[in-house]
Amino acid sequence: MNDRNIAFEKISNARDMGGLRTAQGCIVSSGFLIRSANLSDATEADKNVLRERYRLSKIIDLRTEIERNEMPDASIATVDYLLTNRVNAAKSERYYQMMLSAGKTETKAEMIRDIFLAKEEYLDAAFSTIDAQYENADVFLRDGLNIPQKLIGRFQSSVL
Repeated sequence: MNDRNIAFEKISNARDMGGLRTAQGCIVSSGFLIRSANLSDATEADKNVLRERYRLSKIIDLRTEIERNEMPDASIATVDYLLTNRVNAAKSERYYQMMLSAGKTETKAEMIRDIFLAKEEYLDAAFSTIDAQYENADVFLRDGLNIPQKLIGRFQSSVL
């Protein structure tokens, strides 16, 4: 897999998810889905790259309310901001373990390692937890992360 790192002035751990294969065998188009650490330190130059090079239109923030309050993202004009519905602090500790699962194949494991820079044993525990609690990745996204099925479908059709 090619190097998907994206260099920004202040945004850390940014990756283009293009080239990754989904469970259904589709390939994510390059330049349509990127991930990064929080955007709290984003410079104007970083924001311009996101808007102009990547045509950023939506940010999906997977952090807890506490995390968002501690390090709020920089505002980016004309970009929609979607928050996940994770407000229960008691569940937030298990959230990161749960959100690591997208399936069992080696390709998906590589994607998850790349995205979260996690250790192999942590991924194994996350996959086991997800597999025990959810039927598949779509159910996990819908029920575990509270992302509406319609949004999941629209997202998949826009990047695949």
